[in-house]
Amino acid sequence: MYTESNANTGADSGSKSIVSNDNNINNSSHKSVDKTSLNRQLSVNLDKMEKVLKVKAKRFKKSLNDFKEKVRIEAMEMEINRCDDNKRLKQVLGGWALGPKHMHHLATKPYEYNASAGSYLELLFLQKFWIWLAQYIPIWMSPCVITATGLLINIITSIAVLCYAPDARNEVPTWCFLICAVGVFLYQTLDALDGKQCYKVQCTQIEEVYDHGCDAVSTIFVTMAAACAVQLGRTPELLFLLFLSTMIAFFSTHWLCHVTHQMVFGRVDVSEGQWVMIIVHLCTAYWGQRIWHTTLFWDTGPQLSQLLAILTIISMSVTVVRNISMILGKKTPLDEMNVQLVRRTDNIWAPVVPIAILTIFAVMSYSIGYFHVSPLLFIFTFGFAYAKVTIKLVMMNCCNGDMDYWDSSLTAPLLLATNTRFLALLHPKTALLCAFVYSLMDLSRYFTYCSWDLRLALDLNIFSIKYPVGHPKNRRQCLGYYVNGFNNDIVLNNSNNSNKTDSNSKLVV
Repeated sequence: MYTESNANTGADSGSKSIVSNDNNINNSSHKSVDKTSLNRQLSVNLDKMEKVLKVKAKRFKKSLNDFKEKVRIEAMEMEINRCDDNKRLKQVLGGWALGPKHMHHLATKPYEYNASAGSYLELLFLQKFWIWLAQYIPIWMSPCVITATGLLINIITSIAVLCYAPDARNEVPTWCFLICAVGVFLYQTLDALDGKQCYKVQCTQIEEVYDHGCDAVSTIFVTMAAACAVQLGRTPELLFLLFLSTMIAFFSTHWLCHVTHQMVFGRVDVSEGQWVMIIVHLCTAYWGQRIWHTTLFWDTGPQLSQLLAILTIISMSVTVVRNISMILGKKTPLDEMNVQLVRRTDNIWAPVVPIAILTIFAVMSYSIGYFHVSPLLFIFTFGFAYAKVTIKLVMMNCCNGDMDYWDSSLTAPLLLATNTRFLALLHPKTALLCAFVYSLMDLSRYFTYCSWDLRLALDLNIFSIKYPVGHPKNRRQCLGYYVNGFNNDIVLNNSNNSNKTDSNSKLVV
């Protein structure tokens, strides 16, 4: 029978089971809390260990770099002690404008030049004309002589116009435009022939720097001479924009080469622009400068000179956009022909910094009024600064270097932009003249130093052929691909060939 004692016994056992269950729950909760705290402590310890390891790795890297620098200095001192001539000393310590790494790269690495040309006029008749003329150039003539001759002709003919119209507003005699047209044609022809001569006698970084360096300077003169022909100085805003767009477009082409290691020319490019200038000079010589003041569409519409300037600015802007798109990853003409070239991936935006700073200074100086003081001095001052930065970029392309964020060519524009606005130390015309002299001297100094460094590093002459064709040290052939519109099939057939030296000597002739 179920008695009271049995009931008490059941109640006791039930209470014991409840207590035991509570104990189990408490034990499990304590265990989960212990695991959570353990995991938290473990993560904290791991973070501390990671920080300690990073600090030690940083110290080790610093000590390793210090050791490498110490070894490099000792090796340099040993090399200096063995140097018995100035040439070898410059290669070890660095040149006048280049560092030791740049000099070593020029002296030891093979030269490679890649380019894709073939505009409409070149395919129509210019390339055939240039190839025909190239066979009459003597083999003893240096390509730099041809380049410098073309630049000298362009400067002389342009100065003849600028002397009569330094503000791009005055009337100019007819004969000045005739010789300007002839000068642009001769410059274009000689600028094309120096490249043909390179592959005949000597093809090195010297020829590339002189070719593009002279182009940078010539762009200033031909632009200003064409502006004088149409009297664009009567619209100073357009003249200023024309100057800026031309110099920035020229720079962007070499910035593209800095990143992709190839010069890219469009279907409508430099050759077409030069022929437009020739036609402008011939039309001005025949009809006079008044023809460019003809209004279009309506009585108060734009003048012919203004329309020509606007179209030129638009074409320069299109060129800049095209070059930037290829810098950012769009295929170049050589890429479309399956020619594999390694792109630069580090510091690709470094060349933009000095150009952007220079452009800001130019806009500031224009807003202050320096342009109206003397358009010619203003364009030459900033034009030489643009040319200096562009030539420096070409040098960095040749020696595989990086552009600095600041350049000495920015000093005069900086002082010019801050003179009237902040300091007011000099009269605007005096300040502009001082800035012009500084820009000219800075450009001349840098180009001279680059010439000395190239001559020492490559052991070659600039205006003469030190090692003629057939000499073991002659550098007639170089690596790379040159496409001119007539040899595309040859390039495609040889794009997968590892030995490109022999094929490239056939590509250009």
